[in-house]
Amino acid sequence: MKTILFNFLSLVLFLASATCFAMPDVKDYDNVEPDEIPAIVPVTKEQQEYIRYLLKSMLDVVEKKRVLEENDTVFGNGSFFWPKEPQKPIRASLSYGVENFKFRSISIGFGRNDSSSPWNVGGFSIHPRNFPRGFFEMKFSKNLLDGFVLEKASTEYRKTGPVAVINVFSFKEKGLGPAIKLQFEASPTVSDIKDGYPRSFHHFAIFLDQGLPQPTHK
Repeated sequence: MKTILFNFLSLVLFLASATCFAMPDVKDYDNVEPDEIPAIVPVTKEQQEYIRYLLKSMLDVVEKKRVLEENDTVFGNGSFFWPKEPQKPIRASLSYGVENFKFRSISIGFGRNDSSSPWNVGGFSIHPRNFPRGFFEMKFSKNLLDGFVLEKASTEYRKTGPVAVINVFSFKEKGLGPAIKLQFEASPTVSDIKDGYPRSFHHFAIFLDQGLPQPTHK
């Protein structure tokens, strides 16, 4: 399921981040070349709270506590992905690019089965301009994940993708019934499996435990 999830979200987040290299970095590195940015870039308290706000807003969408709009009050102006193949669902992937957010580089995307279904998948990507050499250091406390229980924390070694060694943290919402699941990917330079939660991360996914969007034929 994990592989399917990130394959599904990769296209949405790629579209959202297509213009990322033109965007300014965090305040201290606005006019610095990428190779001059340190490997660990600390975020400010205000930026940390903004990230928390965006994650909570994404959770509200998947939990159906708020309606997601193409031009959204939280995420800004979005873009639908329109597949070339007629048999694929349309208006099922909605992305929000880096130009919408308060600091770079954040991109957000959502997915659903089709245009009449609720949004049941979300992806969040965040990293400085020197990624994958550099990562944001967020220093979140464990209360970021109140209401969720850790299912698994492990280190993965990947032969493909921009980051070869990744700490992966998987959480499930407490309670009965269809649960929300969260998954964080973080560099070992800014996270530790022993903590049992991600102090920092560069990718986040949220989805309903009952399943991922499946192709539909209309």
